[in-house]
Amino acid sequence: MVAPRAGKTFAGSSTWQALLRELDRWSERSSIATFWFRDDDACAVTPQLERLRDLADRHGVEIALAVIPGQLESALVRYLRVEGSPFHAMCHGWRHIDYGPNGRPGEFGPDRPLSALREDAKLALDEFANHFGRRAVVFVPPYGRITKALTSQLPQIGFWGVSTGPTNAERRLARLMAKVSWSPSIRLNSGRSTRHFDVHVDSFDWTRRTARTTTSVAREIVGHLRLRRNGFVAPGAPIGLLMHHLVHDEATWDLYDGFLEATTAHSAVRFARIGAVIGLGTVQLTET
Repeated sequence: MVAPRAGKTFAGSSTWQALLRELDRWSERSSIATFWFRDDDACAVTPQLERLRDLADRHGVEIALAVIPGQLESALVRYLRVEGSPFHAMCHGWRHIDYGPNGRPGEFGPDRPLSALREDAKLALDEFANHFGRRAVVFVPPYGRITKALTSQLPQIGFWGVSTGPTNAERRLARLMAKVSWSPSIRLNSGRSTRHFDVHVDSFDWTRRTARTTTSVAREIVGHLRLRRNGFVAPGAPIGLLMHHLVHDEATWDLYDGFLEATTAHSAVRFARIGAVIGLGTVQLTET
């Protein structure tokens, strides 16, 4: 028997029916699907950041806020230190400079020597630590790109781990899982030494500069849920959702509001505190 969905039913939940049906499968197994949020590119207190905080407070969720150390304004530091803040700071590169070729942006990609990447990573950590301390600092490479060589050296530099996104392989598997409800249980192991705390779904369409369709976002989340339910990834591995508050339009804010209204009412869902996510030391399927 399907466990009841806790709480009230929201008018917008009907647009998330495919996702809710998958979560019902989790309820049948008495399993909990864990989600978390990361938002990128913060360096100042803006109206968009205030709106992001309002979203987090209304739905009772915490958000990892990737701040740019080389552009960080003191007002944002004070803002994040306020008691009761829903934000957990992460280190978003150094100055968020694009050194990549056209179409392949990156600050810590393969277009610079490893020595330069290491030096900028050290500068980023030192500046970040001046404001937020050195305990369990997670590195978030701008544009989601970082070389394998630097990733493996992040612990030596002093970072607790790294947060990127899914590889093409994981993304393809999730798309396949979104189309089928069952597959053989095969656990995939990345074999990495550096801790990863990755995001998996970006709800913003960067070509159209607006929200993706609810259907496409729900389908992608379902795929990642089924990777976990079918044993490709540990069931308890959190699914990361990516935000970019500075570019969100009304459709994007509405999408996240609708997603949170629908899922927080479901008994199989938990939105994790960021400290719990990074404290687990969970290594996701994603390869860098």
